[in-house]
Amino acid sequence: MEGTELLRYWDLKEKPFENTCDPRFFYYSPYHKEALVRLVYVIKENKAGALLAGDYGTGKTTIASELLSEIEKSDSFRSVYISNPLLTSRELIQEIAYQLGVKKEGSSRPELRRAIGEALREVAAGDQHTIIIVDEAHLVTRKEALEELRLMMNAQFGNRFLSTIIMMGQLEMRNIIDAMPQFKQRFAMCYVLKHLDEKETAGYIEHRLSIAGGRKEIFTGEACSLIHSSSGGRPRQINNICDMSLLVACMRKAERVDEGVVREVARDFAEENR
Repeated sequence: MEGTELLRYWDLKEKPFENTCDPRFFYYSPYHKEALVRLVYVIKENKAGALLAGDYGTGKTTIASELLSEIEKSDSFRSVYISNPLLTSRELIQEIAYQLGVKKEGSSRPELRRAIGEALREVAAGDQHTIIIVDEAHLVTRKEALEELRLMMNAQFGNRFLSTIIMMGQLEMRNIIDAMPQFKQRFAMCYVLKHLDEKETAGYIEHRLSIAGGRKEIFTGEACSLIHSSSGGRPRQINNICDMSLLVACMRKAERVDEGVVREVARDFAEENR
């Protein structure tokens, strides 16, 4: 079955449960809203850094995308986004230098550090503030790479920090940071993103269907409850179950997605993950 046929069947304008970071589909649960508000505060107040941790699939990358969208609306900020932190310490500062427009290929690490410092000071002198977002930060396990970030957080211009470093990653990231007290003390915010509860899961499903142009009542209440228990309230897994449930219900010419369809789909996902 083609995607267009599925959309026509449910009277949708677009797919509602794609695991992409489209800000239009961002669902502000109380936890996501608080995390975003805290991060914006840290940025606007020019704090040294912030730490956002959460289980896999809880929406950290989506928050990063939304945060970048907020930053780009203002001329007061310059952003650097590290989406693949599986880098050596040298590669990490090379990537930061590249995104800051520093042309220092083949330079030594001390030279790169100085060049980055000069670039950050130029940004600050222009009355802007640099935001460095490290997504999937739990993958930064090399101590040398973490030390580079810590040193960058120490850099100041007058009475303000040259940059704000925001690290987002899975829960184990907290253990990595805890093992470096001198690094942890630099973070002005440490926040753990929680899973959606049953009511929020239903709200999440309704929100995404509404953005996609569909009816809110496509999924029965019982189906939403089972989606919550099967997904653990993780948005990414909610999307997977909902997307496949729409397909299965469509194939069976059902008027709504009921508990039976969701149970079958959830069981298939559970068997795949064994």
